[in-house]
Parts: sequence; C-alpha cells; structure tokens
Amino acid sequence: MSKKYSIVFALFIGLLIAGVYLYYQNNPSTQIRTEISTVDEKTYDSIGGLEHVNHPEQENFKQLLFTFKFSYTDDVEEYHFELDQDFRNLLGDDIYWFGNQSEFDTPETHEFTHEENIVIYTGEVSNDEIKDLLSKGIVTLSWKENGEEIVKEYNIGESVVFLK
Repeated sequence: MSKKYSIVFALFIGLLIAGVYLYYQNNPSTQIRTEISTVDEKTYDSIGGLEHVNHPEQENFKQLLFTFKFSYTDDVEEYHFELDQDFRNLLGDDIYWFGNQSEFDTPETHEFTHEENIVIYTGEVSNDEIKDLLSKGIVTLSWKENGEEIVKEYNIGESVVFLK
C-alpha cells in the first residue's frame, strides 16, 4: 500500500512541476530587483570629486544595480517600458554620482532587459532614506496580448535589497 502512495505522490509532484513550467512558458512574467552594495576598490579608485563630500571613505559609496526583466510569449505585441523618473532625479545630485544604462531585447528567448548600473554616495543618508527616495519611482510596463492592452506598474522601492 505504501508503494502505491509513493507512486501517486511522485506523479502528483511531477504534474505540479509540469504545470508550473507550462504556466510560465505561456504567460508573460516580470522580475524587478534593485541591489545596493559597497563599491569594490577598482570602482572606488575611479570615483572623482571626493573632495566635494564630507565622508569620502569607500564604504560611503555604493553600487546600485537596477534590473528589470520581462519574459514574454509569442502572443505579446508592442510592449513598452517606462521609468516615470530617471535615477538621477529620484536620488538627487548629492547622492547620484554617475552611472550608465542598457536595454536589450532578445527575441529568440522572448526576453527584454533594462539595467542601470549606478554609483551613489550614501555618506549622509541612511539605507531607509535611500529606499524612501527610490519608492517615489514607478516602472510602467504595457503590452498588447490577444488584442487586449495590459498595463502593470512596479514601485522601485519595493525591489531594493541591500547586500553586504
């Protein structure tokens, strides 16, 4: 009797995994993450203007990596990604030091990615204050699927993770 239950349980788990896999293959999904960590020595050595801050130590400069990924199906048409404010405006000139952004679409894998890699100065603000500033930023993603327009909004502050 116990062998029979083991087989039924294994079949149930297999069907559950297959169902989850098929769901994500047939439905668009998003990932948003904002990682903040201390800059490495190489990045710190490249930072200019240290004489303009009160606390120029390396631990007061952070790397902010914002990543937004949209995985879509063949049914998705005309998607549009938009930040309501850029990171320089969200954080202000006293915090935003420098950065770059990239955006790429990979039709073969049905994935769109937007990344921003930014150095910020946190010598006079707390992690909570940084998170509060980022919470004022909204990402809007819209697309058409089967003739219907879909719009989703994401709060950047809700995606913040502070790494050691």
